[in-house]
Amino acid sequence: MHKPSLKSDNVTKSGTCVHIYMTTFTNESRILKELSATIKANLFDHLAVIARWEKSLLQEEVILDQVKIYRLASKCFSLLPGALGDLTGKLEWLFRAFAKLIHLKPQVVQVHSLSSLPLGIVSKILFKSRIIYDAHELETEKNGLYGFRKWLAKKIEKSLVLHCDHILVVSDSIADWYMKTYQIKRPLVIKNVPQNIPFNRNLDPAPFLGFREIFTLNKDDIIFVAQGLLDQGRNIEFFLDVFSHVNPKCHLIFMGFGGLVDMIKQYSSRHHNIHFHPAVPPNQLLQYTMSADIGIVSVENTCLSYYYCLPNKFFEYLLAKIPVLVPNFPELVKETELHSCGWVMPEGRDALLNMIASISLDEIRAKKAGAEKAATEISWQTEERKFLSIFETHCVPS
Repeated sequence: MHKPSLKSDNVTKSGTCVHIYMTTFTNESRILKELSATIKANLFDHLAVIARWEKSLLQEEVILDQVKIYRLASKCFSLLPGALGDLTGKLEWLFRAFAKLIHLKPQVVQVHSLSSLPLGIVSKILFKSRIIYDAHELETEKNGLYGFRKWLAKKIEKSLVLHCDHILVVSDSIADWYMKTYQIKRPLVIKNVPQNIPFNRNLDPAPFLGFREIFTLNKDDIIFVAQGLLDQGRNIEFFLDVFSHVNPKCHLIFMGFGGLVDMIKQYSSRHHNIHFHPAVPPNQLLQYTMSADIGIVSVENTCLSYYYCLPNKFFEYLLAKIPVLVPNFPELVKETELHSCGWVMPEGRDALLNMIASISLDEIRAKKAGAEKAATEISWQTEERKFLSIFETHCVPS
């Protein structure tokens, strides 16, 4: 298969590309990677992001040397209570974003959520913009979306996706769902693989202390780690219960932040094999992860979007060259079995307890070899080439 070159002399530089996402845009790793790829390929004269403003954030700033962020205020979010404030706040923000689009007159609009997709379609009508719908999850099957709101979301998405020039999704299962549900061309899968930035401990004069040293664990203790958001929907309570009953030589370390940190600390005070470590800067995360033995992908099956997910945390563990423990979700099972890099969790607490008890150091070494091999085969560069291929076809107007 032809792999598009990233050299600027192979593309036609043209106009303005605008990304639209109704968040504060403070840690959007997927969009940042796509912006960096677009800059490297020298595709556009101007790049912009339309996002949402909150106090303490700059309303306008430049990132990556040439990407202008416009954070737009919406007073209704704070002035009106509950669902009414949320609805009117979104409508106000969409109106302000529309005004910004009129000013920018983009050649390409990349929309990152269903709520902003109507703006892309309006831009297509007014300015003949090419539209990329970059769905970060299965938008109409998200956690917490029910009843009339879910029905309405499906109706809106079904009518609007037909007008998109390209649709990007994060997993094969989601791509298949869009193709079958809406009878459209199969969307392009761009996996959430992190950028593999190697670190060099020699550059830091301070000695690095891994989890084994921080928590004074023995050489034959097995360290499980669960990183990221520590909140509802992440199976935190389930794993706390499980590890309060496992062999005490199996340790679970929660690293991150969220609403369940206090609960984790309470468990850690009663169980010597349960630990909490606060979140660390992104440039330090890899070396901490590498000091664990097994990485846990902790996602609950509360919606179809989660069931079909392939989160960046899975790839972060593999790039750290540690095996994974994953839920029985199709994409995670497929990748884990493909690379022979981990274990699929059985249903129920007792079954998981038995699995954990059966994991030996030799088995961990074998699965770690699979993870190390996977780390050489997966890369953002592969996903980047797929992303840039859409601009080689018809996404950049001549």
